[in-house]
Amino acid sequence: MKAREVHEHFRSIGPWVDWTKTRDEFLHGDPEAGVKAVACAWIPTMRAIREAAERGANLFVTHEPAFYPGNPDKPLAVKSAAAKRALLDELGMTLLRCHDVWDRVPEHGIPAAWARWLGFPLVATGEADIERLLEKDGHTADDIARGVSFYRVMNVSGHTVDSLARALAARLGELGQEQVMVYGDGARPVERLASGTGAITKLPLMAALGADALLATDDGTNSWDSGLWAVDTATPVLIVNHAVAEKPGMMSMATYLAGVFPDVPACYIDVEMPYRFVTG
Repeated sequence: MKAREVHEHFRSIGPWVDWTKTRDEFLHGDPEAGVKAVACAWIPTMRAIREAAERGANLFVTHEPAFYPGNPDKPLAVKSAAAKRALLDELGMTLLRCHDVWDRVPEHGIPAAWARWLGFPLVATGEADIERLLEKDGHTADDIARGVSFYRVMNVSGHTVDSLARALAARLGELGQEQVMVYGDGARPVERLASGTGAITKLPLMAALGADALLATDDGTNSWDSGLWAVDTATPVLIVNHAVAEKPGMMSMATYLAGVFPDVPACYIDVEMPYRFVTG
């Protein structure tokens, strides 16, 4: 099997992607390389690349970028990117990004895998449910499409904001994070939790799904906009790390690829929690 066949398969299951503008492409290496094994990870850190090679992989499928696209012309970032490319060359590793497809694949992709990992019963389970909830208050077709693709609503009856945060923190310990950031009154009872991941967590849109608490990620929120809205509206918001929320989706990708290409081993490479919490 060639590396390009994996990319071609992703293209075949992602008809929603505009392939003239997508981020899903080979980032480094040879698309014609024969694949010995596939490694799937949220992001290609230097450590993760080395671990993939140690496990026999020469195709690394990443969800997020590799070469610091926010700093393309900064000398130290350019130097770091060159060092990573040199490592990939040394290990004979081809690097493929799958983001726009995997963010929306039903059942296996990032939002579905995250909701499964959390383990709460789903309330809004399909396109019709989401459309029904958003066909009011002037939501656009794009809003509805975003809701259908990226958000899930779960039943968390019996929890308060803080007890839900504690339950999430206990569950997330397996993914490398044991803390949850919380906006809102911790004693407030909650029944429905809307979840999203990454930069697609638009809090007012998530709340419009009938949720009384929202689960977002650190890269998808900020204090001066979404945080301000949460405070002004007294909307409880729980925030976890972006990588942590998307790890289950990359675990799912490894399982999925092993089923699609049974003759080629596929494995998940864990990426460490990118920061620590220190208390005084």
